[in-house]
Amino acid sequence: MTQRRIVLALALLVGLVGSALPVLAQPADQATYSYAPAGNSGAAESQQAGPPAAASQTITHSQAFNIVSLNSVACPIDNDRYLRTFDLASFGIDDNFEISSVDIGIETSTPMPLTINLYTLDGAFVFANLTLIGTTTTNIGTHTVEIINIPVSGTAPAGSILVVEVVANDFTEGSTFFIGSNPAGETAPSYLSSVGCNVPEPATTAAVGFSNMQIVMSVHGDPVVDPVVIEDVCVSYYTGAVTVPRGSNGCPAGTMPMTLPGPQSTTLCINGYTGAISWASRGTCTGYGAMAHVVPDDGPLFVCWSTWTGKLRVARTNQSCTPAEVYGVIAQPV
Repeated sequence: MTQRRIVLALALLVGLVGSALPVLAQPADQATYSYAPAGNSGAAESQQAGPPAAASQTITHSQAFNIVSLNSVACPIDNDRYLRTFDLASFGIDDNFEISSVDIGIETSTPMPLTINLYTLDGAFVFANLTLIGTTTTNIGTHTVEIINIPVSGTAPAGSILVVEVVANDFTEGSTFFIGSNPAGETAPSYLSSVGCNVPEPATTAAVGFSNMQIVMSVHGDPVVDPVVIEDVCVSYYTGAVTVPRGSNGCPAGTMPMTLPGPQSTTLCINGYTGAISWASRGTCTGYGAMAHVVPDDGPLFVCWSTWTGKLRVARTNQSCTPAEVYGVIAQPV
């Protein structure tokens, strides 16, 4: 991702932004972070939304989504890495979180490859403690003060800390990338890293001296419940109703145990109106509105099962279960 590889004299930077930048102690072959030239940033600030995300939940630490020109910095001699952390529990996400895309603010960029990495963090915020769960590299075009949406997939386990990293492959002659930011406030810090500017591990933008550089970023995804696998079920001798045995005594009187999937395929009948599940003793569903589902040939059957009665019914998603029901799978493909 093209970073702002702009080597400017400190005096010029002071004249451009009105105050001297902090100077990091570093070897002669390293540089300090710098702002973009005024001519590269276009309008003072703008806001443009990316394509609508087909996800049920969006998480962000940004308090506003306008992009302010001359607010972000980049290392002139190295690819920049910009990061944010998301504690899923703090967003009320108690299940696995399937990421589908990320919105990234861009102050200014030229055409280049941009990489989005998804990680989980275990321990201190250093690169050695990150586990990659998803990545994508896309070629971006010329952008000025706008927000772009980049599809990327990965699943962050329940209770984990998600880390999103933007890597600008801009260490090429003529390439420029400055991530979008503003000083409007954030609910968790923004981070950056660049070996060329003496920041080998993630550091907050405030710690490096740019507290107003609050990265504009949002993550789109869907919480997904790990299904409870239900293989042993009870079948009524009289009605064919399929239930889950409650307690430790197995199937109650009037029912027989049936383990799914068994040595051969089993046909279950689904009531098209109520979703109730019964067993087809002769392999054929009968009755008005009955539909067949063959286990395991047709794949797993996702169900809600009542914690009070043990009854099963078909579930489209875990959200279709009531508070007194548990989302599960009565059989898995073999």
